[in-house]
Amino acid sequence: MISRFIVISSIITDITLSPSNEIGLKKKQYHKLQKLSFPRLDWLYLSALKSVLFPFYRATVLLSGSKYPTLSTTYHVLKELEKFLTTLKSDRPLVNSLKGLLLVQFNYYFEQEISWEQNRAALVSITV
Repeated sequence: MISRFIVISSIITDITLSPSNEIGLKKKQYHKLQKLSFPRLDWLYLSALKSVLFPFYRATVLLSGSKYPTLSTTYHVLKELEKFLTTLKSDRPLVNSLKGLLLVQFNYYFEQEISWEQNRAALVSITV
């Protein structure tokens, strides 16, 4: 949904920032529509959020398979997600901040909260 929203960002911006007089808006409606516009910074936030969440979307699709075993891929997917979250780029501070916040939660749920049995099952499935 974020991807689609970003794709049509120029249309949304055109409609909310400078609606055409031809559509017959009253002055009050015109100002109300302008208040709904997203500042450029909000679009940057959405774009950064999309780039950080996309690998999680791909991982979810991969691990949601029903026609193939997914337990053996779980370990590798989690390691790749962790690698993605720990790889920082100096020219993308907003993305780095979002990755840092996600990494804290990732470590909590996949290192602290995972049971010994779940961890063992994932490791055993790799070696089989």
